[in-house]
Amino acid sequence: MKRFTDSNKWLDPWFRCLSSQAKMLWLYILDHCDNVGIVEIFPQLVSQDCGIKCNADTVAELGDRIQHLGGNKYLIGKFISFQYGKLSPSCRPHERIIEAIESNGLIQVGKSYVYPVSQKDKGMDTLSSKGMDTLQEQEKEKEKEKEKEQDKDKDTLSANKAKATREELDQFCRENGLFPRDAEYLWSRWESNGWMNGKSKIKDWRMTVRSWKAQGYLPSQKQRLDTDYWPSDEPEQPTEESELENPINRVLARIRAEAEKKPEPEPVIEPMETGELF
Repeated sequence: MKRFTDSNKWLDPWFRCLSSQAKMLWLYILDHCDNVGIVEIFPQLVSQDCGIKCNADTVAELGDRIQHLGGNKYLIGKFISFQYGKLSPSCRPHERIIEAIESNGLIQVGKSYVYPVSQKDKGMDTLSSKGMDTLQEQEKEKEKEKEKEQDKDKDTLSANKAKATREELDQFCRENGLFPRDAEYLWSRWESNGWMNGKSKIKDWRMTVRSWKAQGYLPSQKQRLDTDYWPSDEPEQPTEESELENPINRVLARIRAEAEKKPEPEPVIEPMETGELF
């Protein structure tokens, strides 16, 4: 029988904290359970098949991922949701799964299925009706907390879009071919008016900058100045020392120096005055 498997289980903190024996047991029962996740666990048989030491402690490591149904039977709570997703009576492959759920008396709680049994049943991990209600309430609370976290993340994301820090604005302007005085103009304008664009609150400052640039509203677009460059982009003034680091420049400098040398004047021999010898 072919089944889906979750390759991300190796990144799941719960799975990673299991012993090697418990990891093998988990993989074993996922392959050996029936179509609704019910499986019989015989530690001795698991030990023989997997070449591991499996005992009651190994089974206990799986915690609430499995529910003890009595004897050697266990239920993998999230098996149905993972394998089939949301069940639909109109889907023919789901008909047999729905029938098996009903025949086993399973009840869905969140994304898990559980087997609620009465307190009178012996040898089974029981869930009273009160316990079921508590479990369902806990699942609802978890869903509410999850929704709150998602809403909080959305609010944080919206806030980050509505207003920038000065560093973010500078960086964005630079990446989009704008200059420091453009960033200074936008920052001063928006900080003073409460980050408004006209009469409306800015929802996405990056898109607003792009819009202003596209319409040519920014200072450097109206008049480009020689001072329009970012500090790290300022052209370096060549120094005499840096010029001489180039070998060709050194040779040319030596030739110029030799050419500029004035030759020493040759000694002038003055003619002797001639006098009358006699």
